[in-house]
Amino acid sequence: MLALSVIIGGDIAFYAPTSYALESEQLSSELPDVRQNTQAQICNGCSSQSRVIRAARRLQDFTEELLWDARVDNYEKSEGVQNLKNIAIQKVTIAIQRDGGIVSTRSSYRCYSAVHRALDLSIQKGSNVDISSRYAKHAGPVLENAGFVNLLNTPYGKKIKSPYDAPSGAVLVYDGGKYGHAEIRVKGEAQVKGRTLTVDGFVSDYYSKRARTGEPENEFNGNNRILTGVYIKVDDSKEIL
Repeated sequence: MLALSVIIGGDIAFYAPTSYALESEQLSSELPDVRQNTQAQICNGCSSQSRVIRAARRLQDFTEELLWDARVDNYEKSEGVQNLKNIAIQKVTIAIQRDGGIVSTRSSYRCYSAVHRALDLSIQKGSNVDISSRYAKHAGPVLENAGFVNLLNTPYGKKIKSPYDAPSGAVLVYDGGKYGHAEIRVKGEAQVKGRTLTVDGFVSDYYSKRARTGEPENEFNGNNRILTGVYIKVDDSKEIL
């Protein structure tokens, strides 16, 4: 509705009828409802889109989990890991052999030296990357530089509740104390001096059926050591899925 012009005392004044003001107020009061309805329609669309995005993410997460399961399986079955077990166990076979297996031996306090020598003679054979480290607790970045991956930082990590859940051939790195500790998880059979031994334990410069942190219920933390890394070397050149 247009305003009316009125001549008052020779001047022109503009008069806006009351109905115009009322209509303006009514329109203004209706605008929030319009905005709310529009937002509701948009949000309904957003909700459907969000469900699709969430489903896609769950599928992606599931695919990643399968991928890492396959990588770990390939690693455990690899020739390099079998050689690693054989070499690592051979280094400590001063141990008493009993019932087709071996019993625990004592440390010579050179755990990571023993670990990296075993790796150099098996998985790292032919590599020019130095994986030695002064302190075992600092071995993580050195291993990563050589192509190892910390499983605790991957989707597979949620399966590892303690060192006992680490795959065979994995290098376990611990913090705590001045030097920390490093050891190799060994499971299955190992060939030692023409004999087949059954192993299920941890080896570095000694062999033990117990992890450095103690019993499984200690999880990552026990005996003044904290598990910080479970390292395997991933080879994506092989067919995985």
